[in-house]
Amino acid sequence: MIVQEMYEGDAALTITYSDKGMLIRQDATGDLYEEAIDPTSAGLTYTETDIPIAQTEAEEEEDEELEEIINILLGEDE
Repeated sequence: MIVQEMYEGDAALTITYSDKGMLIRQDATGDLYEEAIDPTSAGLTYTETDIPIAQTEAEEEEDEELEEIINILLGEDE
């Protein structure tokens, strides 16, 4: 299932991902993403695919670092 989380800070952002660990497809372009972060005002929509996300340990660490950076930028973590 597609999950969307809204973040309000200096910019309103929508984070979209699959709760089943699948890639998501941006409906207008067909591009595939593990997770999409868009300005909420963009109104972009996504569809869950049946393609699983395969991550290495390095990719998981990078995702955690990016999430921490996003939280800092949104003022949710210091």
